[in-house]
Amino acid sequence: LGLRFVLFNYVTNEYGISDTYAGKLLGIKGMVDVIFGLVGSILVDLIGVRKVSIVALTVAIIGRSLLAFGRTNTTLIAALLFFSPCGEAMLSMGLYRVALKKLTTPLTRPLAFAVSYAASNLS
Repeated sequence: LGLRFVLFNYVTNEYGISDTYAGKLLGIKGMVDVIFGLVGSILVDLIGVRKVSIVALTVAIIGRSLLAFGRTNTTLIAALLFFSPCGEAMLSMGLYRVALKKLTTPLTRPLAFAVSYAASNLS
């Protein structure tokens, strides 16, 4: 979550692209994030929370690595428009809410959601 606040400055400073191009690129990334978030919610229903979590985390690590160590515009675009949205959007809070519902009993579910919301609000 913290990366999105510094991503604009990082992209313009490290990759030397213009503010306008960075804004367009990050705007497209936002739309792709929404699409991958919807795909992730469908995949959770089809193949389960655990499998989606493992795949999404693996892809997110690749995306963050490309952002950190890649130095070409090709790696930047691959990271921002495929790997990052695919991994990070699918790991969004919706996945955790579904996991809480599926992995708790009716008796423990209210406490699990309360702790989750409290931790989310604190961060």
